[in-house]
Amino acid sequence: MREINDKFMESYKHLDKICQEIFNTKYGVTAYIEAMEAVKDGARYVSVWDKNFRQLKTMRHIRNNYVHEVGTVYSDICTSSDIQWLNDFCDSILNIEDPLALYRKATTRPIQRQTNQPDVQVEQKESIEKYHNDTVIYVIIIVSIFLILGLGVAGIGIIIYMLN
Repeated sequence: MREINDKFMESYKHLDKICQEIFNTKYGVTAYIEAMEAVKDGARYVSVWDKNFRQLKTMRHIRNNYVHEVGTVYSDICTSSDIQWLNDFCDSILNIEDPLALYRKATTRPIQRQTNQPDVQVEQKESIEKYHNDTVIYVIIIVSIFLILGLGVAGIGIIIYMLN
């Protein structure tokens, strides 16, 4: 009988310790529950919100009864599924998939770039196009000069060689 109680308490203490570190308080699971209570529309954004909230309160109640009530050490206070739920909830916190994390993800919008800021890719493309246009103009001018001076095809060959 006592072995399952010990496993439950170890799992609960592990969850409580994680929550203490997250909320920087000595009341770990209670702080998590209070944070959930402060969110009024959690169930709107997180499908498991209410279920997890109720289950956390149940786990805290089981723990408090075991610690504070007389005679609880002689009977099983929980089931193996309670222990598994505590372990899974710890994992969800560590993987940033717990209800509060899911709520934060669902309600936090990514920062959008202001529309009046210049688009770097467009600027780069325009700069490249201007460079090519200028190069073509210079080649035409140089070819014209060579043709006027009578250097003909040999002069054009020299220009092409110099541009490469």
